[in-house]
Amino acid sequence: MDDRASEKKDRLLAALDRGLVMVHLDARRAGVLVPADLRCESHLRLHLSYKFVPPDLSVGEWGLRSTLSFSGKRFTVAVPWSALFAITSKVTHEFWMFPEDMPTELTQIPPPTLRAAAHGR
Repeated sequence: MDDRASEKKDRLLAALDRGLVMVHLDARRAGVLVPADLRCESHLRLHLSYKFVPPDLSVGEWGLRSTLSFSGKRFTVAVPWSALFAITSKVTHEFWMFPEDMPTELTQIPPPTLRAAAHGR
């Protein structure tokens, strides 16, 4: 496990100990397992919490796995550390970002349009 993956694991476990957590991931990355209609998402957000009483929440060397509910249907997701690029604690409002793993389209700022620039005057 590399240092970045180890940091993600430690931050996620600490945040889960405090309560509800949102993980931000690129669902297109290799190894990600999510419902078919979400596999093309460059910024998928999943909520995790021990309070959900997840029967199989696992945070380990590879990444995280858990059975979650999507539109009322249960689905076991798998997220390798390489696909996770941010963690948000919904309790403490802390946010940890791992820019090296962000999808490129999220790091690019589109140029302002003429119309948007005109409103800035």
